[in-house]
Amino acid sequence: MKTKFYLFLLISIIANYGYAQNTTYGVNANPNNYGQLNTAIGREALYSTNNESNENVAIGDSTIYSNSSGFYNIGIGVSSLYSNTTGSRNVSLGRFALHDNTVGNGNVSIGDNSMQFNVNGGYNVAIGSQSLRKNNSGINNVAIGINSLYSNNNGKDNIAIGSLALSGIESNNSVYYNNGDNNIALGAKSLNSLTEGNNNIAQGSNSLLKFDNGSGNIVLGFNAGRDLVNGSNNILLGNNCNSPTTTSLNNTLVINSFNDPIGNIRKHSLIFGEFHTSTTNGRYLKFNVNSGSNSRVEIESKDNNTSGLKFTKLTSSFNPSVSSSKFLTVNSTGDVVLQNIPLGSGGTDINIYNDNGELSGDRKMNMNNFNLHFDTSTSSSTTGKIYIGDTPDYPTTTGNYKLYVEGGILTEKVKVALRNPNTNWADYVFADDYKLQSLKEVETFIKANKHLPGIESAQELVENGLDLADMQAKQMGKIEELTLYIIEQDKKLEQQSKDIEELKALVKVLMDKK
Repeated sequence: MKTKFYLFLLISIIANYGYAQNTTYGVNANPNNYGQLNTAIGREALYSTNNESNENVAIGDSTIYSNSSGFYNIGIGVSSLYSNTTGSRNVSLGRFALHDNTVGNGNVSIGDNSMQFNVNGGYNVAIGSQSLRKNNSGINNVAIGINSLYSNNNGKDNIAIGSLALSGIESNNSVYYNNGDNNIALGAKSLNSLTEGNNNIAQGSNSLLKFDNGSGNIVLGFNAGRDLVNGSNNILLGNNCNSPTTTSLNNTLVINSFNDPIGNIRKHSLIFGEFHTSTTNGRYLKFNVNSGSNSRVEIESKDNNTSGLKFTKLTSSFNPSVSSSKFLTVNSTGDVVLQNIPLGSGGTDINIYNDNGELSGDRKMNMNNFNLHFDTSTSSSTTGKIYIGDTPDYPTTTGNYKLYVEGGILTEKVKVALRNPNTNWADYVFADDYKLQSLKEVETFIKANKHLPGIESAQELVENGLDLADMQAKQMGKIEELTLYIIEQDKKLEQQSKDIEELKALVKVLMDKK
């Protein structure tokens, strides 16, 4: 019997070698192939009635059964690449591997039922039983492990390594189809339930196990984020690192190394941070550390006595406004602590900048060749004032003055600086065009008003206050007017003296004639 079998095989090989150099063995193997350099071993392997394909290898019952013009395909296993018609450069190894593929190119499928239902997806790699089984048109996916990327539909550029990684198979055997792109799942059941979402990375068994949709997440660790259902732009690091919620989470950083209850994740996490990127809230990162004497965020710099913390755009040239008497500093062990602004030798500081603040001792400020400026440029006529006294009562009718002192001011010297000598002093009295009132006019005004012309009345000073510089200028004006009056009177007296002398001389002449 063995001799007859080998004789028949040799005759078949020789016959097919003579016809287009094909190699066939099996009932109806490659019966209608007009192509070249094909190898068909098994019942109805390369069976198609319109087969002009070249350089295909079909080993197994009904492998590459429907091929018409596809080339460079390798099918090994019962019904592998069964439906392929024009797809080329595919490799399928296993029962029903790439069974439904018709036009997909460049796929590698190893394992029973791997990529079984793929129709036109191309350039995928599936290694493991039922890996990428439901794939329809997805391209450039890599699935390694039993049932990995099992239910991928048209997602592309995904990588799943591990049993049930990105599989979409639930515990009740229901299936969720994945349409996401550029996802990476490393570990058994990682990203197992994903249906929609891109650019996720899950490394570790059961990581993001129940995650359904969302993008841009990075999760590293066994069971990390296993209960989270959806969300985007999160980072979860650590074995059993959980999410603070099972529903939706966004823009959050969690670093943990132990299994933490969902409700206490903020309290117990090693680091819990929130990334905010909206234009209205600005962008910031917040860290929450567990309360307690030994819970802290530490920054260790390369060299001793350097902070290791840098604020790139906050430099010594910045001039901050005082909003609190507190400031941050470090203690002897390098811990950052909140302290009060010191009072020098005056004792404990009680903040004088907050409402109703008070001092418990004398306060000293060393100017160090700097100036102190109270900027009132943005204040109104009723604000931006300094009041010293028992009961603040800021006058509003006396003008926009900035300092009010009850009880008066005692000083060794007062000097008033004139901003404009042409308008703030009385030299205008000596101008050639100045009209000096006559004394009669002054007398008339005084009788009618009971005060000098150009000088406010007592009632006006009560209502509007007394401006020392202005009043000094006005008084100087009156002194200058008095000087002009005296000069005028002196001229008149001098003229009268001359007139009297002339009269005396005339009288003497008259008397001498007698």
